[in-house]
Amino acid sequence: MKIKNYFLFAVLAVFATGFVTSCSENDLLDGVDDPARGDSTKDGLTDLSTTTFVLDFDGYGTDYSYPAGSDPYGVNEYGDNFYSTYSTPFIYYTDPESQLRFGINEGTATWTNPPYTSYEYYYGGIGLSRYNDLSDVTYTNQLSVYAGVNGIPGPGYGGSEGFAVVFGYSDQSNNIEAPYVIFADNKPADFVSMQVCNTVYTRDVILNGNKIENGQANSLPNTKGWFYIDITGYRLSGAPVTSRYYLADYGNQSGELNGIREGWNEVDLSAFTNVYKLEFSMGGSDNDPIYGLNTPAYFAMDNLTFKK
Repeated sequence: MKIKNYFLFAVLAVFATGFVTSCSENDLLDGVDDPARGDSTKDGLTDLSTTTFVLDFDGYGTDYSYPAGSDPYGVNEYGDNFYSTYSTPFIYYTDPESQLRFGINEGTATWTNPPYTSYEYYYGGIGLSRYNDLSDVTYTNQLSVYAGVNGIPGPGYGGSEGFAVVFGYSDQSNNIEAPYVIFADNKPADFVSMQVCNTVYTRDVILNGNKIENGQANSLPNTKGWFYIDITGYRLSGAPVTSRYYLADYGNQSGELNGIREGWNEVDLSAFTNVYKLEFSMGGSDNDPIYGLNTPAYFAMDNLTFKK
């Protein structure tokens, strides 16, 4: 059954011999029960209480409830701030089946008189993209992933068209919140995995340095630096579960990576069980005492998989 032209949900058979699914290339979220993947079964029948969902970010189309940018900066549809309260009606999207919600963070502009609150991408968030302009390494190309063939459609994981661009980290001094996905019904799920890739802009700064804040280019290879994603899973009770995944490591911090990750890489999320909120916060070795992280806090995400 197709949901709002974005989502694929399994139509489960009542016979032990199999099940039927409906599908569409424009779906964002696929949900399939599959005993071969370890989903719950009983008496040869698939247990309806457990469904495996795959968030593949392919369903932007022309529906402005959650569009992808019209260019790699999103200026035509989103204004200078990419996703914004003032340039697009989008704030967040909630899947009606799994209740997974993701979108743009809310923040308050304290430098205005009076201060005002709005949803802006520079406060952190998750936006959609389909771009891979590998030639433009500036911030105006913030939506491009470093994958595929330059400008050719299909830079997402496995050659898919769409993916997400995640931006932000926890930095109260600069009014930046970590981006996240959350279940609107507060019912937790077991996460399985996700695919991640460096963006074009972030990758270039990792390799060549960022001149914006300090006027000089201190690359991570030259400074033996690193750049990572801190992943935090929140539970209804008990301590959160955390994990750190390095997108670049020239300082032997990770113990398994020596350099920069290229292309799409799978992140194991199997430790994030019984989680209702999954938060992503970027960090690294190149920091400014006033402006915070010098490495652009972006990464591309695809095929976020969970069971609920």
